[in-house]
Amino acid sequence: MKVEDGVSAVVERFSIEHGKSAWQGYGGGVLNSGTLTLRGSVVKDNRAGMYGGGIFNGGTWCCETLQLDNISGQDCWRGHNV
Repeated sequence: MKVEDGVSAVVERFSIEHGKSAWQGYGGGVLNSGTLTLRGSVVKDNRAGMYGGGIFNGGTWCCETLQLDNISGQDCWRGHNV
């Protein structure tokens, strides 16, 4: 999932799983450059080539009712989960 610069997105009760970025990409599950709010969502088992296997945040990010165990199992070079 990609949130572009200047875009605001609210994701509620959503599962972001098994995403993959390009070979040297960022944010296997979520690549955020805008404003993102996650509510009651799960981010797991994603893969990025460089940073942010689960979530790469280059914008504004807010988590509401998101438990740490709901962000798990990411793989990348650095910054595995977030």
